[in-house]
Amino acid sequence: MFKTILLIFFADMDVSSASFLISSATTANPRPASPALAASIDAFKAKRLVCDEIL
Repeated sequence: MFKTILLIFFADMDVSSASFLISSATTANPRPASPALAASIDAFKAKRLVCDEIL
């Protein structure tokens, strides 16, 4: 019984780590979910550029 629990635990860890690697690889540059979010991201980037030039 204990061996079975260990096997399930380690199999679950393998799946979780693979899922994490795939998830982090595919979401490095996620697309905005909405036009409003895209506009907000663009405005934030523009604000950073302006602040960098001022300082």
